[in-house]
Amino acid sequence: MGLILAFVVLVVVVAAGVLAFVLHRRKAMKLVFPRYEEKPVLDKDDAVLFGRLCRALPNCYIFPQVKLSQLMEPSEGDRKRNPEPFDRLARLKVDYAVLDADLELVCVIVTDPENGATTDSEMIKRCLKSATIKAMRWSPDNKPSVEQIARAILPLTNNKSSLETGSTMNPDTVQRIYKAEPIPSNIKGLTTEQLDKLTPKKVLSQNYPHIWQRICLFAPEPKHLQKYLLSLSIQDRGEKRAGFPLEALKEIADIQAENDRFLAQPVTGWQQSFVNR
Repeated sequence: MGLILAFVVLVVVVAAGVLAFVLHRRKAMKLVFPRYEEKPVLDKDDAVLFGRLCRALPNCYIFPQVKLSQLMEPSEGDRKRNPEPFDRLARLKVDYAVLDADLELVCVIVTDPENGATTDSEMIKRCLKSATIKAMRWSPDNKPSVEQIARAILPLTNNKSSLETGSTMNPDTVQRIYKAEPIPSNIKGLTTEQLDKLTPKKVLSQNYPHIWQRICLFAPEPKHLQKYLLSLSIQDRGEKRAGFPLEALKEIADIQAENDRFLAQPVTGWQQSFVNR
């Protein structure tokens, strides 16, 4: 009997010792401050696009990894009663936010794989469309050049700086078209590579660089490009427009026809008065 009692006492003592050791260990671990090390804000791939954005938009502020909650808020509802819309915005983020010199939001940039749409990316698209925030969507595997970024974003700002080509883009036409339809349709449009293939003789790019710049600008948004191409054939200015030679008209018509394929609408014909023979 005494032996059993001694064994029980031994087991209790050992268990108490083990418990004390575990508690002491946990307490000691809490007191030890973990080690940290610095990590890059952007990985090498993101840093490439960030560098191009800074070079293309020298008078703008570029902020990476911005939460949607910093750019918009629900127009209705109370956070205490219905926290879900607020929590959603705090969870989702865009890759870059572009602000002008007055810290006014110009647009956001989202890098999505061409064939990799996710639930979050679709939700971000819906939120941006609801808030009528202009979004530039580029594939991380096909980053735009400095010139392409400048052509796409500079006209959205009040900055009239020259592009890499040395020409200055008058934003009046651009702003008018964007204001008429500020919400992007998110329809896939023409790429720079497709535009180059449609204009092998480079008549527009070499002889009408200001028009070519606007075509490149509006190309990602088929509705905007359609309006701009149509505006080229309308006499809506104080002075009489000179029109275009046949070679330039052919390039415009080819771009127009290809762009209309995205909109599933018939191609608009050219008035004979705009043929400069």
